[in-house]
Amino acid sequence: MKTCLVDGCENPPVNIRGWCNGHYTRWVKYRDVKAHIPLKTGPYAGIKFIRQHVLDADTNECIIWPLDRNNKGYGQIGINGKRLLAHRYVCALVNGEPPTEKHEAAHSCGRGHHGCVNPRHLSWKTHAENQRDRVRHGTSNRGEKQGRSKLTEHDVREIRRRSKAETQTAIAKEFGISSAHVSGILSGRFWGWLRA
Repeated sequence: MKTCLVDGCENPPVNIRGWCNGHYTRWVKYRDVKAHIPLKTGPYAGIKFIRQHVLDADTNECIIWPLDRNNKGYGQIGINGKRLLAHRYVCALVNGEPPTEKHEAAHSCGRGHHGCVNPRHLSWKTHAENQRDRVRHGTSNRGEKQGRSKLTEHDVREIRRRSKAETQTAIAKEFGISSAHVSGILSGRFWGWLRA
């Protein structure tokens, strides 16, 4: 009899990937067939999950939060009647309270938006440090990843190249942006991180 292709699973496969229903459901929900089985919900489910699966975890793999998540994918936990971000709560448990209220619980894995709560991936960082990490991980929405952007990285490089021979007004008209936007690109105020 065939069994699920996930190591150690004895259940029969139910789809073309060769996974059982439980592992396929985890993949659909978390994009991770090894995500922990969601706990029964209740007032202490989040704390129970953290105690059983997070604090003593001996893995460098992401530990995906199986309970409630916000609209950005970050796990949420109820503590003393307040809704907290699960990764921030775990970071405080393992690294102590943040140095300042403005410090953020940053993910070295770049998968916070997938619900990772592995304590080995969490540390306190300033907003600027966390944003640099997002750029390094490719999860930043700056540049053409930003939904309202009219320009691509190629366009910006082309604007900078043409600025030596053409007026800002002519460039702006061709790319459908304002002269002030072209000026901002040339001065580095816009797209300053993208240098030729």
